[in-house]
Amino acid sequence: MSEGDLNMVTLMGNVGSDPEVRYTANGRAVSNFRIATTARWGKGDNKQERTDWHTVVSWADDAEWVKDNVKKGSRLQVEGRISYRSWEDRDGKKRYATEIVSSNIMKVGAKTEEEPPPIVDTTALDDSDIPF
Repeated sequence: MSEGDLNMVTLMGNVGSDPEVRYTANGRAVSNFRIATTARWGKGDNKQERTDWHTVVSWADDAEWVKDNVKKGSRLQVEGRISYRSWEDRDGKKRYATEIVSSNIMKVGAKTEEEPPPIVDTTALDDSDIPF
């Protein structure tokens, strides 16, 4: 990365369903889950809200921690980078995905004794290792 480049995102929200955890051919854990973030604005009768869903991919120790500690409804803070990838599906149609590749995940809003996973350098991982 050169000076001035930055790809960093922090999200805080609720997990929409239990995470999927799989293993690459090399035995590396990878988890996939979706987190909802909701923005609210306006006053009185003009109150509005918008919920956005984000796909989070976690690797190695982060993925193992997710497997053991995250379930539907968990409130999390996720730090990571935005990743874009594309592939061709079985019917030959081009598909696209925007994902958050996590570098740090922690539970928020509830007291917990669980140790967070160590920070993993995900810059050495490439999208071809993603099994889903």
